[in-house]
Amino acid sequence: MGFFDKLKKEFNAGVDSAYKGNIDDAQRRAKNALSRGKDNLGWGKADKAIKEFNTALKDDPYLADAYAYRGAAHRKKGALDLAAADLNKALSLDPNNDFAKSELQNIG
Repeated sequence: MGFFDKLKKEFNAGVDSAYKGNIDDAQRRAKNALSRGKDNLGWGKADKAIKEFNTALKDDPYLADAYAYRGAAHRKKGALDLAAADLNKALSLDPNNDFAKSELQNIG
């Protein structure tokens, strides 16, 4: 392997590592925001919860639980169309999401 081939391989390995690190960081931030949102929802602070779930979804748009819990927060606020949309999105990402199924049944 020539000098430039070796340099290219090392560069690509570094880029791959940095990219994976960014993904891991985003997923960690998303899970932390999800946790804060669930806490706020449990404390009856639906607006704060929705903000946290939005933050989680910005970092991980495929986090089904964030959609499910944001749907629950919308339901508590009486925004049933938004709730149904979020709960259905959660189920499209994770058809076995029991929380989303339960919340969707609460809508009617």
